[in-house]
Amino acid sequence: MNLTVNMLFLCLEEPAPPRIERILWIEQGGSRIATIDIQDKKAWPILHDRTFLEERFASGAIHQLKNDPYQHLRQPDQAFKHEYRVQRDQAYELIQDIVEHHEGELFFSCVLGPLVQKAVKAARERMRSSAEGGCEKERPKVRGCTKTTAYQYLRLYWQRGQTPNALLPAYDGCGAKGLKRTLHGPKRGRPSKKALQNGLPTGVNITDKIKEIFRQGTRIFYDTPKRLCVKASGLGLCQASHHDADHGEVNPGFFTAGEHFIVFGEPAPGRKPGEGTLDNPAVGKHMKATGSDLLPIDDRILRSPDAS
Repeated sequence: MNLTVNMLFLCLEEPAPPRIERILWIEQGGSRIATIDIQDKKAWPILHDRTFLEERFASGAIHQLKNDPYQHLRQPDQAFKHEYRVQRDQAYELIQDIVEHHEGELFFSCVLGPLVQKAVKAARERMRSSAEGGCEKERPKVRGCTKTTAYQYLRLYWQRGQTPNALLPAYDGCGAKGLKRTLHGPKRGRPSKKALQNGLPTGVNITDKIKEIFRQGTRIFYDTPKRLCVKASGLGLCQASHHDADHGEVNPGFFTAGEHFIVFGEPAPGRKPGEGTLDNPAVGKHMKATGSDLLPIDDRILRSPDAS
């Protein structure tokens, strides 16, 4: 198996859940390989025996992935905003000496710890000199120069492809309250776990047509004096989604949900059990055995099945 740096592979070893790992370093002339889980926010590089990984590839326990979810970070600088590049450069400045001059040594804690401490000290001295020179306002607002920040930058650098662009601010994963997102092809937002595993985007973008279906469904099934519960409203909305938004009002009618028969305009059934014969007294229980309160019974009705 031809293993290369930055190669992605999917691990399918039970009982552990599926995970995607990236090869960070391959020892020249040796048998050690460093990898990291690209999805775990607390992941850290792990050293493997090369023979062990090759056997896993041969057995089918791990598979190579061709699509890198962070491939977009390898675009030229012109593809990113100027303020993003400024923040990237300052973040990369903190770990630049570590990743560029100490390749294989990084994956040994006895070596990495002193390197991080040295890098943080140098960064603080640069910030102090910038403040004395009156350039503090020109520096972008980023995280402080601490060892925790340095380790976080290293994790991002390794997980996202070992490129300076890995430290670009991920504002695409944040919200934009009050702003309308524009459609540009693939689904917007953070990729799902399934998309990260197979490299194919999942889901759809919300269009004006879908928004109108949600408005109609909410108005009919939820925003009413006798509103359905949230679960029943969702089922009604699923029914409404089968109609085109241009068809006008959706007629909910009747529909079933699980074991309940839902009637539009009536409250959803509660979780408490219904009342039975033990909750209410039987008919005639409080009636006296004698007197004119009892009604006569025609016993012929009980004998004849066709009585009318």
